[in-house]
This record gives sequence, structure tokens and C-alpha cells, in this order.
Amino acid sequence: MRIYKIFFRIIAMVIMVMILSDCRQSYYIARNTGRNIMTLSDHQRAKSALNANDLNAAQGYLTGEKYNNRYRPVSGEESWGSLQYRAAKIVANAAANGQKVRDDALYLAYISLFEAEEGVPEHPDIMLGYMHKAMALLLGKVRTSS
Repeated sequence: MRIYKIFFRIIAMVIMVMILSDCRQSYYIARNTGRNIMTLSDHQRAKSALNANDLNAAQGYLTGEKYNNRYRPVSGEESWGSLQYRAAKIVANAAANGQKVRDDALYLAYISLFEAEEGVPEHPDIMLGYMHKAMALLLGKVRTSS
């Protein structure tokens, strides 16, 4: 998949250099075109994976190992923050159901859900519960590594 990204960037840059005469302007336009293509691609792949409740994709999204071309919002589509919330819910639900979840992804999921202020103002205990789980996970790892 990485080869396709590089290939699309090279094609976009070559086309833009051929079209425009000013090299600096051509470079910046080509770079932004490449970033925009990669952003759209990552957004669609992340959205599809999260729609399928893909735990691996959700963990990769939260940790930044996957879908890291988030240079700008995608107009008319779901926001990156909304995708992060959905990824966090997938990871947290998987952990609650006893599935094996990576600790770093679970910690980031709890922090993301806390920051989303879920349950506020009617049930702040939901939001605080996520923070307690994140802290317990963090403290548990610190104690076991000491």
C-alpha cells in the first residue's frame, strides 16, 4: 500500500511541474495535491474499516500507525474527530467484551472517550469512568514494570 502512495505522489508532482512554469509554485501545488490525494484515500479507508468494526484498524487509527495523512478536513464527509471517537468506541467495546486489545490503543481510546465528554451533563460518571480506566491502566503498567 505504501508503494501506491509514493506512486500517486510522484505522478501528481510530475503533472503539476509539467503544467506550471514557476518551479517553487509547482512544487507546493504538487505537494499539496499529493497530500490531498493521500488524505482522501486514508479517510475513505478509515471510514470503511470503522464501518466494518475492524478492531485492528481502530487500534491503528488511535495509535497513528494507520491513516496518518490527516492534513485537512474532508468536506462533506465525517470529521477526523468523529472517526477517532468511533475508533475509540470500537476498541473500548472490544476490551469490555474480553477481546485482546493492545494497551496503548486501549489507553488512547479511554482518553479519547473522556475528551468526547460522553454522558455530560446528565451522566458525568460515564466520562469520569473513562478517565479512571485510563489512569488504572497507566498505573498498572507503571507498577508492573517497576
